[in-house]
Amino acid sequence: SEQTLTQKAHAYYLDGDENNALKYYNQAISINEKSEKANFGIAKILAKKGEFQKAKDIFLQIASLSENNRQKAANYYSAAIMTEFIKPVRIKEVEDLTDKSILADPNYSFPYVEKAKILFAKAVGDKEANHKAAIQKLVDQSFKSLEKAISLNPNQSIAHIQLATELMSFDKNQAKLVL
Repeated sequence: SEQTLTQKAHAYYLDGDENNALKYYNQAISINEKSEKANFGIAKILAKKGEFQKAKDIFLQIASLSENNRQKAANYYSAAIMTEFIKPVRIKEVEDLTDKSILADPNYSFPYVEKAKILFAKAVGDKEANHKAAIQKLVDQSFKSLEKAISLNPNQSIAHIQLATELMSFDKNQAKLVL
C-alpha cells in the first residue's frame, strides 16, 4: 500500500539511504501521485542534494493540493526557503510565498520569522539617509513580525536570534545602521 511504501521510504531516509528512500517514495507516488508524505519526502531529499528548484516545485504542488492549513503553510514556507537558495535570489518571490504561508495558517510561527528576515534585508539594503522614514517602517514591521512569531511559539529560538540580530544592527529610534 501507499502508506507501507511511504513508511519504508521514511525508514531508509532516517538511516541515511536516500537512494532507497527515493525508490520507495516514487513507488508510493505511482499508487497515489498526490501523496503529501511521499512528495514531501522526495522534496526534502532533492533539497539535501542541492536541487532547490525541483524541491520548490514539489513543495508548491503539495501546498496547492493540501486541505490541511498547517500543512499548506509549511509547504509554502518550505518553497520560500528553497527560493532563497536558487541563484539569483528572488526576494519578491520569497516574500510572496511567505505571505501565502501566513495566510494559509496565521498561527504557524515560522513564516513570521522569514517575513521579518525579508523586511530586515530590505531595510539594510536601503542605507540612504533620505529614506529614514521608509527604513523605520521596515524595521518596525520586522519587529512586529518577530513579536508575532514569539507570541505564537515562545520557545522558537530562531525568532529570538533574529530579534537579537536586528536589535544589535539598528538603533530603533534613529532608524539607521549602527554597524
